[in-house]
Amino acid sequence: MQKEYSYSKVAKAIFNDFISGKLKAGDTIPTEFHLAEFYEVSRSTIRKSIQELIKNNILYSVQGSGTYITKDQIANQYYTLDSFGEYAKKIGGNPSTKVLHFEIIKADLYISQLLEIDINQDAFYTKRVRYLNDIPSEYEISYMPLALFPDLSYEAMAHSKYHYIENTKGYTIKGTHINVIPIIADKETMEFLQISKKIPILCVKSVGFLEDKTVFEYTESYRVPDRHAFRCTVSRDNKII
Repeated sequence: MQKEYSYSKVAKAIFNDFISGKLKAGDTIPTEFHLAEFYEVSRSTIRKSIQELIKNNILYSVQGSGTYITKDQIANQYYTLDSFGEYAKKIGGNPSTKVLHFEIIKADLYISQLLEIDINQDAFYTKRVRYLNDIPSEYEISYMPLALFPDLSYEAMAHSKYHYIENTKGYTIKGTHINVIPIIADKETMEFLQISKKIPILCVKSVGFLEDKTVFEYTESYRVPDRHAFRCTVSRDNKII
């Protein structure tokens, strides 16, 4: 008798294997037949689960070859963390922010897993451009759980997100998991960062967590390398120092 797994539950199970490291970036996933046998569901359920993961950029399919884990994954690395405003002050700059978009959305599979919330749970979706001395320094897309920040406002996001979290809400930010990926800027990113041609930029994907390990945000930040530098301290034994 087949177990009553919905396609979304199977998709979550496959995604959890990806996040936990059981499946690595570039790995081929098992065939539909083997997945159906393993999860004790129909092949049509597996097929729908795979399509959901492809839609959310967790998997990609190559005709005649198979279905693979995307090479673009969140890495569990620890870095020294400053807010944009704190960084600007350290170098004697003048920070400012322009909010381009601010709304409440229903979290899809990908966002719900990264924020550790249920699918279709409410989350804030924000787009901002951060300026340093009136020059665009980064274009940021972020997601934050509404349940954690029910009073989050446009005004708070137009200033300092970390100030709101720590001073207004009283939370303690512990750190963030970061993955830095070189990409070619698309048309929208070029416009927001005021660059005239397609050049390599940095896409910084981060999952922020509080002192109690609660995830408070998932952010994608696009940065022009010659306008932004990274500094980090990494210990030999993988501990935060």
